Amino acid sequence: MAEHDPRELAAVQQAAEAFAGDSITFDHDAPVAEADVPSRELADQPATVVTSLRMPLDLYQRLKAAADRRGTTMAALLRGWAELELAAEEDDRPISRHAALRALTSVPPLKAA
Repeated sequence: MAEHDPRELAAVQQAAEAFAGDSITFDHDAPVAEADVPSRELADQPATVVTSLRMPLDLYQRLKAAADRRGTTMAALLRGWAELELAAEEDDRPISRHAALRALTSVPPLKAA
């Protein structure tokens, strides 16, 4: 088992007691250490939330394989798909790769001049 600094444990215990005793306060004017200030790049990013999703193992494995083939993460793949589906629902009319290929294959080839 890893050794813990007794000061860290004391700080955690103090925070837990403050939380349990409803004695947590927030000071808008308290100084903030430079290391705790997010970079401008992070500050300009939209807020994100972490969510949990239950799915069958087979679906998880297929999603993981699809993300790996695209060189991305499952989270990025699912975010992209969610954006596409919501855009379609909101009548933005995105076109899927499958629909684009189907439309392109129905176009007759150009005749050589």
